[in-house]
Amino acid sequence: MIVKYCGKSDSDVALSKGKHYICYAVKFYPNENDCYCVIDESGIVYPKDYDADLFAVTDARVSRYWELGVSSNNKGEKAPCLAFDVWAHDVLFHGRMFEGDREALNLFFAHKTMMEEEFATPEIKNAAVALNRGFWVSDPQYDEAWEANPMNELTRCPSTKELFVNPIYTGRLSFSENR
Repeated sequence: MIVKYCGKSDSDVALSKGKHYICYAVKFYPNENDCYCVIDESGIVYPKDYDADLFAVTDARVSRYWELGVSSNNKGEKAPCLAFDVWAHDVLFHGRMFEGDREALNLFFAHKTMMEEEFATPEIKNAAVALNRGFWVSDPQYDEAWEANPMNELTRCPSTKELFVNPIYTGRLSFSENR
């Protein structure tokens, strides 16, 4: 899911107005606003909770890595959430990232990399070049080729780590195509 920050740009919030963010989890608290978990510009490497009201959803597709689970807020109240498997089924996972738990951070970084390639944001403009050999693509500026995942809108150059629009993206199968 991709969201665009529509709130104010001020020193209290490390988000840029008009910028698109990957939503790594959604929390549905019954007596509070829903929260989107995004990585802001504060320099913190894991996602922070922000009120969903501060954002406009620009791509409502849910991540294929998400599962329905349970989350806990800072008052210990539990609520449904959508997140990748480990986060969805460990109510303390977000807190473990906050505390710097190396295992939790490594699990998040692995999922972050996969989720970054899943859906394109308008900020990514450069496209890789399809080599017309299976799923192989190349960087348009350098002579480097790699195999891209056709289910991801973006692909990452292995050496530079730069994200490119994936020219072999096939999209998701609709219900009628999957029968």
